[in-house]
Amino acid sequence: MTTNGSFQEVLGKLTGRIFNGRSRSMNGSRVSQSGLTLIEVMVALLVLSIGLAGVAILHLSSMRYAHSSYYSSIASTAALDLEERLWIVAAENEDSCVTSGQVDDVITALLNRWSGTDANRVVIPNLQINDVDVNVVTGQYTDVSVILRWADNRFGEDLTEEFSYNARVACYFPPDDD
Repeated sequence: MTTNGSFQEVLGKLTGRIFNGRSRSMNGSRVSQSGLTLIEVMVALLVLSIGLAGVAILHLSSMRYAHSSYYSSIASTAALDLEERLWIVAAENEDSCVTSGQVDDVITALLNRWSGTDANRVVIPNLQINDVDVNVVTGQYTDVSVILRWADNRFGEDLTEEFSYNARVACYFPPDDD
């Protein structure tokens, strides 16, 4: 077996690596060094950093919208609870429709149930029920329009969200016992 040069020279020809300060290709001709410079690495890190910052912003936005959706679904459930409580009041009333005073009592009970910071039940912090409009059509029904509002400041912004709800509760008149 004949060897043409040292092991480093043969390995250098096969891999194109630098040995003894020289770079050689497989056919033995000189080639320039290849690799990444420090500037190229820094530019690549900058592009990666911008991309990761964008992903973080998207993640925070998705968390904000998911949280907003969560509170909206709770507000919808609270509004249905309001309507069901009004139906109970209507059933307990004999020969009359639900009055605005009774609506106020139901809203107070509703706020006690659905607002606060109780960790043992589902609530909406800072829940307010505003713009209550009660329209009694005597002998037929009571229309109740409410707007549920809450403040969401978890993400450093003071966002006020709202949910509007309209309920129509029929007046209850028991049948005559004739």
